[in-house]
Amino acid sequence: MKKEEILFQNRCAYTRPVMLEMYRKAYSTGFVLLLMIFELVFILSALASFVGGKENYASGFMMLVYFAVTVFLHVGLPWVRAGRAVKQAKAVFHGPVTVDVLFSEHELQSRNEVTGAESAVEYGQIVQVSQSKDLYFLKLKSRIFVLLDKKGFEKGSPEEFERFIRKKAENAKILL
Repeated sequence: MKKEEILFQNRCAYTRPVMLEMYRKAYSTGFVLLLMIFELVFILSALASFVGGKENYASGFMMLVYFAVTVFLHVGLPWVRAGRAVKQAKAVFHGPVTVDVLFSEHELQSRNEVTGAESAVEYGQIVQVSQSKDLYFLKLKSRIFVLLDKKGFEKGSPEEFERFIRKKAENAKILL
């Protein structure tokens, strides 16, 4: 990695809450909206089947099953995926993976503390910058997310970082 002045440094441990936020964020707004529409249609169809006077209980039951599946996709699947990721990290690395991300003038550099893997990314590779309550998400052209813990800034502050990344990721969709 190049040696440049470090402007921001962030450390993020990939714990269950962090992974859960990541998997929830991985769903596009359109996908979540589509799931919610299906959930509404399925529950209304089920209710209509039970109280509509036709006594079509098989249809109502199927609509309830479809409703349960969409709710699982919407709510449950991120929990399952986050739990699986944390369990794998614990089995392989004996604890959560911790990643340090360093921001210089021309690129960001990440280093996985557990594996020692390092990578450098130019800011032009960032296609989207978004946030949740506790995290920033930098989505790269390769569809990989770089996670930053808002409380994990060891150099710089979240407010300063937001100003910085708006300037550096000039081609990215900024959702802050």
